[in-house]
Amino acid sequence: MECCNKLICLRKRRGLTQQELAEAVNVSRQAISKWELGAVTPSIENLRNLSALYGVPVDLLLNDALDLPDVNAALPEGPAQPGGEGPLGDEIKKEISSLKKWMIALVAVVAVLVLAVTVYIVGTLREGSDAIPLNELEQEYVGFSFDGEFNTGW
Repeated sequence: MECCNKLICLRKRRGLTQQELAEAVNVSRQAISKWELGAVTPSIENLRNLSALYGVPVDLLLNDALDLPDVNAALPEGPAQPGGEGPLGDEIKKEISSLKKWMIALVAVVAVLVLAVTVYIVGTLREGSDAIPLNELEQEYVGFSFDGEFNTGW
């Protein structure tokens, strides 16, 4: 049996739609459709995820000479819903939790940087600032008189 036919059979045995399977293995529904049509072969990572989800070895999915076992023997009991219990669901939950923490940290850093830049810009553009424009500094004359006293052109 070809890989594409095995994928269809395993998905239907679990009672999953293409969309539900796509969410469970974190791919698009179109990717599932292409796998099941035989247009594209799943990547190694996706094969591992499918193998864990269906409870079958990767070799069974790839080797066309091997057929799926009987319905009762092929799949372990238990739900295989997206984000459900089991090793794949737990792994996905941990990864999402980790990504959320990183995204919160990244947003906080960006917010602090934006605030710092805003305060700096507002402080330098504020009217009545003690800052002297550079063009005025270039026009000033500072020199010494012959009697040794400091003389400015201000």
